[in-house]
Amino acid sequence: MLALGKLGGREVLDALDRALSDSDPQVRVTACSALADSLEREAQGKLIRALHDGSADVRAEAAHLLGEIGDELAARHLRLFVDDDARDHFGDRVGGVCRRALARIEHARRYGRTRTG
Repeated sequence: MLALGKLGGREVLDALDRALSDSDPQVRVTACSALADSLEREAQGKLIRALHDGSADVRAEAAHLLGEIGDELAARHLRLFVDDDARDHFGDRVGGVCRRALARIEHARRYGRTRTG
């Protein structure tokens, strides 16, 4: 599934979108990672939507990947989750992952490496 993100295109995004609704949180985490590899602008919106997932693992992965993308639109959404105290399977609080993602975005913004959103 991870290789799908590199391919891009409507069919791939639709398949990854379906994977974001899978009953298995690990499938949803993997779908987030594949979306982050996509150059499609729509992929970012799907990662933002994943911030609302019921699984802390999925929310944390989406937050981490949005921080890697470094987009101001992502930052606006990440700020909504900085108080999320749920822990992912690594023991990290989702809110902490969001704060680290925001710090990466701020660092990139200062040095002119973000996309505008």
